[in-house]
Amino acid sequence: MFYSAGLITSILPLIAARVIEDASLAGRTTYPFNNLIAYGDELSDNGNGSFAHGITGDPANAGATDMIGQVANYTGRGAPGIRSSLQFLWFGENDLSMHTDAFWLGDPKNAQFAIDAAVKITAQVQNLIDKGAPYVMVANIYPKHLAPVTPKYLRGTNADCVKTWGQLHDSGIGQPQGIWLPKPLNLFCDGDETAQWTDCMIDGHANEYFWMNFIQPTTAGHKLIAQDMKKTIDTHFA
Repeated sequence: MFYSAGLITSILPLIAARVIEDASLAGRTTYPFNNLIAYGDELSDNGNGSFAHGITGDPANAGATDMIGQVANYTGRGAPGIRSSLQFLWFGENDLSMHTDAFWLGDPKNAQFAIDAAVKITAQVQNLIDKGAPYVMVANIYPKHLAPVTPKYLRGTNADCVKTWGQLHDSGIGQPQGIWLPKPLNLFCDGDETAQWTDCMIDGHANEYFWMNFIQPTTAGHKLIAQDMKKTIDTHFA
């Protein structure tokens, strides 16, 4: 999502959690900002060990500062450079994992957190706008409901999981557009005996695949996101 003075447009953006001074933007008259300020990468899994297991822990219980804390830290010290910056909010897929029991069973605290995720994200956008941010971008979510982990371990013969996640993505951020790679979306490079490891990693075709493993895109997948982001920025500021 792209937020500025009442304008919202779909977008697939970018990355992690620090202030980036990009000198290459200073001479570009097409962009009315000089800095990129990014926050992320999860609302809930913030370095507490859940990432290694593909599950989500209690919100903000350990590790690095979560996204909401990062925004608070930045605005709490006067939000330096906010009026000449483009703000990015990147929240992670683990925040949506409550939609399958395998990812959140026994953790109602995190389930409620995931339900409230959209509200929390919107609140951070409004917070930054209220502090003077002229532009705020929020990352659209890549199609995790199509990730190999869903049919392999979570769905079985029941397609409700894929349908539920698909509805979540479509209603919340719009359907992903422009995704095209030579290999089918059900194939992946690393994970188990069905992975295409030889073709990906030995024969060097990894970037013909969207999925590196059961839930994470390849470099090519991330490049698609970045390219779409750049296209949307250029279109908006044309």
